Amino acid sequence: MNNLKTNNYWLIPMDFSTCNYEQLQKEWDESKKIMWQVPGTPRKLKNGDWQSPPDSSMVNSLKKGDVIYFYVTNLPSESRNKLSRIMLRGVVKDEPCPMEKNKVYFDLNETNLIYAFSIECLTTLPKEQLENNFFLSRTDLKTNSSKFIIPHGVNWPDKNIKQNLSEDIIKRLERCFKPTTIRKYDFESLINHFNKKCFFCGKYGTKNDHKTFIGRNGLDYFEYHHFIPQSKAKDFPKLQEIIDNSTNGLFLCSNCHNKMHYGAVTEVRDMLEIVLKDTQIQKMLTDFNFQKNIGEENDVFEWFQEAYKIKEHK
Repeated sequence: MNNLKTNNYWLIPMDFSTCNYEQLQKEWDESKKIMWQVPGTPRKLKNGDWQSPPDSSMVNSLKKGDVIYFYVTNLPSESRNKLSRIMLRGVVKDEPCPMEKNKVYFDLNETNLIYAFSIECLTTLPKEQLENNFFLSRTDLKTNSSKFIIPHGVNWPDKNIKQNLSEDIIKRLERCFKPTTIRKYDFESLINHFNKKCFFCGKYGTKNDHKTFIGRNGLDYFEYHHFIPQSKAKDFPKLQEIIDNSTNGLFLCSNCHNKMHYGAVTEVRDMLEIVLKDTQIQKMLTDFNFQKNIGEENDVFEWFQEAYKIKEHK
């Protein structure tokens, strides 16, 4: 880990709901790098020279070879709160310089100048860790370092706030993300992780029943559904842990999500049966002692029908 003494390590925010992953994927496919904006506005002096930013600014602080970690915010999650996690690592290729905004945001026609830099060598987490919403989340990182500071919006923690990434956290992140002879640079794995398919696709209805659209973030739009409803924790407090488990979250197209809540009784029953036959759902129910927590005398399928308010429907 000798590089810890020579490289700077930066944690910067990436908003899942607004970041254009479709564009980032195209950039990566074409040039194996992505462009990123830096806080600050380029200004020209009367003599035509660029005004030098403050020494402490990110424009002057980011150097070729520095390591970037992306803290992805506003992720869909199993809890009522939005999820944030470190999910991507990269290396600064070209240092910040003034450029037209449409050179960074391809879907804009704006030509006003911004500061931007390029990032190469992108790597994400292995599949098992990608699917574990606790891994490298704020809670997880706070456990490692109580002084961990998260970035907000365009306000990145700067080099004067060294506690935001302690040496212990950096060492852990490097072990998690750094490519090996087995695991190469794999930005596409993150895109594939984000591009969810409806849980019921291929299991219920036709392909046309699960049509979706491209969201503002360039990904297929989906909605997050708690299979065991959050409201049941009030009557069964011991279910809170399983309700908050990531396996309890189903990614659904808008059609199926609304159907689960408001669909015809026969269709909702069919969908509940399909979910309950899923091996991951069965394992979750077993691991969290679901039958014991709802009462050994209760039938699981009938319990879910009651939870979805279809048990006594005529």
